[in-house]
Amino acid sequence: MRAWRPALVLVIASVACAPMAEVPTTTSTTPASTSTSTPATTSGTTTTQPAADLTLVLDGVEALAADRGVGLEVSNEAGEVLGRLDRDHPELNVDPATTGLTIRYLSSDGEPMEVVWHQLADMPVTTIRQPWRGQGECQVTLPDGATAPVVLVWQSGGSSADYVEELDGAGGGVTVVSPIWWRMRSDGSVISSADPDYVAAVHDRNVAIWPAIAGFDADTLHLVLSDSRRRSELAAEVSEAAQRIGADGVNIDIEGYRAEDSDGFLVFVEELAALVHAWGGVVSHDLVPRSDTWDVAPDELSFWSAAPPRTELSAATDCTVLMAYDQHNRYRPAGPVASPPWVEEVLVHALRHADPAQLVLGVPFYGRVWDPEDLERPRAIGIGDLELLVADGRASFDPSHGLDRVELSDGRFFWAETTAGLEHRFDLVTDYGLAGWAAWRFGFDHPEIWNLVNSR
Repeated sequence: MRAWRPALVLVIASVACAPMAEVPTTTSTTPASTSTSTPATTSGTTTTQPAADLTLVLDGVEALAADRGVGLEVSNEAGEVLGRLDRDHPELNVDPATTGLTIRYLSSDGEPMEVVWHQLADMPVTTIRQPWRGQGECQVTLPDGATAPVVLVWQSGGSSADYVEELDGAGGGVTVVSPIWWRMRSDGSVISSADPDYVAAVHDRNVAIWPAIAGFDADTLHLVLSDSRRRSELAAEVSEAAQRIGADGVNIDIEGYRAEDSDGFLVFVEELAALVHAWGGVVSHDLVPRSDTWDVAPDELSFWSAAPPRTELSAATDCTVLMAYDQHNRYRPAGPVASPPWVEEVLVHALRHADPAQLVLGVPFYGRVWDPEDLERPRAIGIGDLELLVADGRASFDPSHGLDRVELSDGRFFWAETTAGLEHRFDLVTDYGLAGWAAWRFGFDHPEIWNLVNSR
């Protein structure tokens, strides 16, 4: 798998000596630069080095994002917009006397978004990169010492014997499993179902294991995340338990916390990551999807998407797993779990915060069947069983989602999210140079999925 090294590259188009120019004195409030420049000083006036004709050029992931309709806005320290970069305007000439370049992502309607980065221009050549690019690489170290891309599947609700059978059914297509072994009680304590014998069985198959801690209740999470002592105790408990059973890392599947607890969650993740890294483990965290146009509903659930400090979490952990689902569920009826256009939209958004080499694309192994009389209770069904229903229904193409919508004779309906459709997800992993993919979950899979995976 090739790894993109994304950058906005500031290159010299031509060099021409010019008088010294005074640097604006406005102080930028944007994040600190990852590189510095040392301006020359003459008679007490701060000036730039000799000027050059400079051109900003889109490259790497930014170019891919622009090709999908996402642009960038460039301004100077004084806040003056110098121009925009997008698929129709991939280059931008910049006055060589400019300092304190500020870059903002733009939404599809041209409005500046929340992700901003700042960098001073170094003469004569500057590479402007998002500060969180190139900070690390997410990969799996197998028990035999080899490294591999992430192909992770979560496991939940079964016994260790069930889990072994599920893993064997994948035919060698999985590089890491993540059984959900630690869950939080309503009082903030943790219940464990960890099994060291299963860890040994996984390792015997030359597969890594990153057991998960799960938490979804905002009230429970507030008890822990708002209390520094409880946070630290939870981090220590999970790290020690993972090390004791011989795990290769930890997956953090804590999703349902409020915005007021986002700082506490970041501290918890940073503490847990430091402890796990101390014994050589990998730390991954699961990120809820978001985009510029996709709204989370109802309002009381908005924290599921708005709360995570996305850039900081990616910097604190080894792997960011983007859960590119559920586009539609009982809170957001009715539609597919993850239509192809939506998946790419939330992926492009996530790449504002995480390097492709750290990002893992979440893949649903299921779809939902909808009853028009009870849209608040759609039935989740594995891809294999969903495909069997396709033959029983009447399909018509839904251009808004890029999928067939299938009507059954009893009035139920669904979108045909099939094994063949997974090709699109795997292609995105390759096209964007991602670290791999992760699926929810074993039990929803089907032999044809692993035939597809193992044939690629």
